[in-house]
Amino acid sequence: MPFNANDMFYLVFIYSMPGYSVSIKERMLYSSCKNFMVDIIDKHYNIQIHKKIEIDAGSDLTEDFLMVRQGFIVSM
Repeated sequence: MPFNANDMFYLVFIYSMPGYSVSIKERMLYSSCKNFMVDIIDKHYNIQIHKKIEIDAGSDLTEDFLMVRQGFIVSM
């Protein structure tokens, strides 16, 4: 969903997955917990998440990364 300047806010759910340093079973557990959390936020608290982003490491999360992923800056 592209950003709309008329929106009051734009909620981004950022999920960090440890990547291939953990077993497949653990990655599946992380994934199922993410889905559960998103459902709780949506259904119980009635909060709309506009975008979900998965990263491998905290170092991936930079202002430039977010601006490009959200469509504020066109990646060249």
